[in-house]
Amino acid sequence: MLDQLVQTAEAGKWQWIDGGAQKMSTCHVDNLVAALLLAATAGENGQAYFMADGAQGTLKSVIGGLLATRGIQPGNRSVSFPVA
Repeated sequence: MLDQLVQTAEAGKWQWIDGGAQKMSTCHVDNLVAALLLAATAGENGQAYFMADGAQGTLKSVIGGLLATRGIQPGNRSVSFPVA
């Protein structure tokens, strides 16, 4: 997926939806596995658990950070949600 995001940004077609301010959380695979094991051994049947790393970011900070690993700065162009 990152390759497609990079291609879009390099082609000058990248736009944030509503400025990219939507809240977003991530979960590293090691943390996900630990949480799944904990839920399986100490969780309660029928319960739902939300798994995420401690910090919460925005769509712009998370995706922008991923693009930065490839040396891409996607810019600040934005489109409103209804248009997207």
